[in-house]
Amino acid sequence: MDMLVEWSGIGIAGIQLVEDASRAGNSMMTIVVPDIETVRASLSSQQIDLGEAQRGDFGKIARLTDPDGNTITFAQPPDKAFPKT
Repeated sequence: MDMLVEWSGIGIAGIQLVEDASRAGNSMMTIVVPDIETVRASLSSQQIDLGEAQRGDFGKIARLTDPDGNTITFAQPPDKAFPKT
């Protein structure tokens, strides 16, 4: 479908985005990641600026907003959520 983009095989999950101009600027998405700084480096290599990380008992979050005003939040749970192997 022309208005659909899908990524699969991301750990145990996938992401599917659908273009809908009537909703542009009103969307939010949260992606849980094991390490926000790894995400920051990856986005930076593509000239995408991830906002400053906020820290709390919940772990860390950082956000970016696309040109249409949609917000993507990256959330890094406390270390116990992604134990080191």
